[in-house]
Amino acid sequence: MKSLFARSTRRFLVVASLLALMAGVLQPLGVRAQASYWIPPKDIAWQLQWTNAPITSPVLNAIKMAIIPLYTTDPNNPNAPRDQITDLHAQKIKAVCSLPAGVVNIVNDPDKSSFTQRMWGKGASYWQDQRWLDVRNTGVRKLIEARIVYAISLGCDAIEVQWVDGYIQDTGLPITYGDQLAYNRWLATTAHQHGIAIGLRNDFDQIADLEDWFDFAVADNCMGTAECALLAPFTDSGKPVFNVEYTSTSGEIHICNASAYYGFNTIIKTYGIDASWQKCN
Repeated sequence: MKSLFARSTRRFLVVASLLALMAGVLQPLGVRAQASYWIPPKDIAWQLQWTNAPITSPVLNAIKMAIIPLYTTDPNNPNAPRDQITDLHAQKIKAVCSLPAGVVNIVNDPDKSSFTQRMWGKGASYWQDQRWLDVRNTGVRKLIEARIVYAISLGCDAIEVQWVDGYIQDTGLPITYGDQLAYNRWLATTAHQHGIAIGLRNDFDQIADLEDWFDFAVADNCMGTAECALLAPFTDSGKPVFNVEYTSTSGEIHICNASAYYGFNTIIKTYGIDASWQKCN
C-alpha cells in the first residue's frame, strides 16, 4: 500500500511540475519578465526590402533597420541573405528577417525537401509554389523552429512571421481560428525561448488575441484595406507598428496624417517588388 501511495505521489509531483513549467513557458509576453533581446523602437527609420539586392543611397543613409527576406531571392547565390545582413551590420543597420512561417516554397526554399506532402495544402493565391502548411502538424512546428534557429545563425536581429492567417485562406486544409491562434502563440513563445524578438505580419483579425505575445507588428497596406484600427492593441500597449502603404507618393500627406493618427511608423512604396521608399516624418 505504501509503495502504491509513493508511486502515486511521484506521478502527481511529475505532472504538477510539468504543468508549472508549461504555465511559465506559455505565458503571454505581458506577464513574463522582459528578456534581453533587441526590440525595434517605435520611431526607428526603416525600409522593407523585398530582395537581397543591396540597399543604396539615399535610403541606406536614412535608415537604421531593414526588413529583409530570410531566404535568398537569387537562386545563384544561396549566401545572399547572410551577405546582406553582414553589409547592413557594417552600416550599423539592424536586420529584421521575414520568416515564412505558414508556407513552404516547394521550388526555392532551401529546406523544401524536409517538408512532406502531408504537411502542405494548396498553393497561396498567385504564388502556387508557396504551399500552405498544416499548422496542426507537429512535424511542421519542428521545421519552422529550425527556421527560427537558422535566422539567428545568420545574424538576424529580430524576425517577423508572415503567411500566418491560413484559417481565412483557401488552404485546402481544415485549419480553424483556434488552430491558427495556438500556432501563432507557439511561434512567439518559441522565438522568445531562443532569445529573439518576433513581430506579427498582418493576421489582423487575431491581433486582439495575439498582441500580448508579440513584440511588434508589421502591416501591409492596412489603410488601403481599411484594417488599421484592428492594430490598436499594439499601439495601446506602446508597441511598434511598422506599416507599409503601396501607392504613389502623391498621397503622402493623407497617408502620413493617418499614420500619425494611428500611431504607426509608416513608409510608402509603389506597387511591385522594388526598392522605392518614402517615409512619414
